[in-house]
This record gives sequence, structure tokens and C-alpha cells, in this order.
Amino acid sequence: MARKYNHLVRFLESWFADLEDPEKEFSDTERWQVVRAIAQCQIDISLEPLQTLPLIIRRALSIATMGEQLLAIMDRADSYRKRAENARGLAGKAPLPLSKPSDVVKADEREKAAQERKEKEKSEADALAAECAQWGAKNGLELYHMQLKAARDGNEVMRQRYPNWKDQVKREKI
Repeated sequence: MARKYNHLVRFLESWFADLEDPEKEFSDTERWQVVRAIAQCQIDISLEPLQTLPLIIRRALSIATMGEQLLAIMDRADSYRKRAENARGLAGKAPLPLSKPSDVVKADEREKAAQERKEKEKSEADALAAECAQWGAKNGLELYHMQLKAARDGNEVMRQRYPNWKDQVKREKI
């Protein structure tokens, strides 16, 4: 039965040189583990199989460089797939998921940063609302003016909070 070969498995010359280097003394089993890990990385679109190799193999190879090269290969393979889908006319039928490892990581980082920013903004808004309620102000500007008036009238806490309160009072004409 014929197989459908739909994954690009590519090895760089430097990887073969590392695997065949007599100083590193790789056994045939260890070489095969590296080859299988590289192939699995490209199938899973993940560097985890490479990072789970035995410690002896990882120390002998430059795993960081190999990982960067694998990410570049996977990015190119993804663009090949997208071009093939476009050529077949399938691209418009279903949205393409983010499949570049670098895109997935960047999207996750952006999502986390946006979530943290929203949480920070919410906590700041809650703190401002609580302070407005405490002072009896309608909004942040009114609170600011009330606090400047308090600094002008001798409130030491507000004078410390606004060290240049005199200039601010003059500028705001309070």
C-alpha cells in the first residue's frame, strides 16, 4: 500500500557531521534517537522531542543551535503547505491555524501581556473609584483638584503625595 508522505524532514549537513564525528562516539542507537527526535519535532511542530533526548546526547550536540535551525525549517515547511493549499483553492474554505512555532509563542505572549494589562487597568480603576468614593469626588479630575486643595490647606499627606503642589495649584488656578 502506498504511503502519503506529507511531512518535510530535512537535515542539515552540520547535523550529520556532528552525528558522524568520531570524537563524540555516538552509537548507532544514539544516532537513530537523534534522527527520530528531529523527525518528531517537525511532525509535532515542537522542540520537545529534541529537548527530551538523553543528557549524554544533548551535551555532545549543540541543541540550542539545532533548535533554532529546526524552527526555521518548520516555518518554511508551513509556508510550503500554505502555498499548496492556496494553489488547490482550499485556503478560502477554512481559516488556517497559527502553525509556525514562533507565531504561536508570540501570540501566547501577546495574549498574556494583554490579559495582564487588562488586570492592571481594572485594579487601577477600582483603586481610583474607591479613592473617589472616600473623598466624595465624581471622577478622577475632581479628586485631583480636591487633593490639591487639601495640600494647599495644609494636609501633609497630600503635600507629600504632590511634592510640587504649589506649582500645580497655580497652574490649575485652585
